[in-house]
Amino acid sequence: MAGSNLLFKVASEKAGTQWWLWFLAGNLVGFGCPVLITYALREQSPHLVYAFTLGAGFVLVQVAGWFFFHAPITVMQAGGLILTAVGLVMLQLGKA
Repeated sequence: MAGSNLLFKVASEKAGTQWWLWFLAGNLVGFGCPVLITYALREQSPHLVYAFTLGAGFVLVQVAGWFFFHAPITVMQAGGLILTAVGLVMLQLGKA
């Protein structure tokens, strides 16, 4: 999902044929998300799968947005991202 969202961000900065190509790439990458989630649900409980896909995707999009697109992140926001990442690790370590 993070990759799809980043490709849509690139598309938003393009025009004409370039926009369509990046938009198509974002949709092709995004198509794999439900397929992979379905396989993940076979192995893990839904609350862990959705926590990781949504939580990790959120953190990855924020960090990639900062790194590739120079989107500003405040110290408070960076702290929230770190807490989210720590929470994801705690969910994994604490699974039954």
